[in-house]
Amino acid sequence: MIRNLSSKTIISILLFLINITVFGQQKIVFTWNATQDAEQKFGVFATSGINVILVKWGDGSEEYYNGFGIYPIDLKHTYSNSNNYEVNIEATNQNINLLAVRFIEIELTSLDVSNAPELTEIMCYTNNLTSLDVSANLKLTHLLCHENQLTSLDISANTALEFLSCWSNNLTSLDISENISLTTLHCYDNLISMSGIKDISDNFSGIAYIGTQTLIEIPYSEENDAYTFDDAFNGAGTLFEVILNDVEAIENEDYVIAGGDITFLKQGMYIVTVSNSYIISASEHPAKVTASINIYWGIDDKDEPKLYIYPNPVKNKFYVDNNVDEQQIIIYNIQGKTVLKTRNSEVDISDLDSGIYFVNIGKQSFKVIKE
Repeated sequence: MIRNLSSKTIISILLFLINITVFGQQKIVFTWNATQDAEQKFGVFATSGINVILVKWGDGSEEYYNGFGIYPIDLKHTYSNSNNYEVNIEATNQNINLLAVRFIEIELTSLDVSNAPELTEIMCYTNNLTSLDVSANLKLTHLLCHENQLTSLDISANTALEFLSCWSNNLTSLDISENISLTTLHCYDNLISMSGIKDISDNFSGIAYIGTQTLIEIPYSEENDAYTFDDAFNGAGTLFEVILNDVEAIENEDYVIAGGDITFLKQGMYIVTVSNSYIISASEHPAKVTASINIYWGIDDKDEPKLYIYPNPVKNKFYVDNNVDEQQIIIYNIQGKTVLKTRNSEVDISDLDSGIYFVNIGKQSFKVIKE
């Protein structure tokens, strides 16, 4: 029993346990969708030395790599079969530090950096990540995780963070109140409300690229329902831009504004955009919040089948599942203009510019990101 051990022995045991827990070998684990016979590659920065990291590729093969300090280790592998593989990047001893990683457009589906506390830079943009935990990476200064599918991002522990790029995700909020070192922020093309972007503006004095935020789309409303678009200023100094069925809507005829709320007076497809000069953002990405609202009164949609759109984001084509009645598919750009109409469940948007689009099918609306 521990009470029968000498104090010197107990201290030695505690130091051993601390050494295992705190100073254990660093490791990064990720999964990716690898294509058969296609070369998969990414970059890792690690302490200089011979055979400093071991990569287990997930298909039974392993390789050692030398470290080059400030220069990346280029890691490449070709799989004999297409599959979702788990890859382990392991430091070969406890004196090796994993300093930075670059996983760019490689079909990442998960990334675990919790056992790599020395990371100062994480670049994992243009992938398929739905979550990312950086709470253990206290030395992190640069995080580039844009063009993923993140629904939340907790950076409250990353007080050394200087540069954050998280644009084009599905974030509904972003708390930067603890990030006292942050100087550059790119967070446009997310789902943050007016009050959310006001909080960002209030807590940030650096270069902000807040840009366009898209609210969750509303399928249809009851007559005289009021929707809150400006939950930050209650309409004070807020500019409302309203499009109805492709044309500029007329206030007090097509809609009524009271404070930060808007009530729609007619049926149809509305695109509403709100902005306020109080919120400071770079001129090329002015801060605004937009949403599409499909207004139908007295219509019960309980029996209407739920539609699904995939993939999203999309490069060339997306598909509509369950459109059994072959309802017309109408696509609007962010300015509310119709750019495409079709009844085909395979929708080709390869000719459209990259950006955010609203898709209207019957009483259902969707947001699609064109890459």
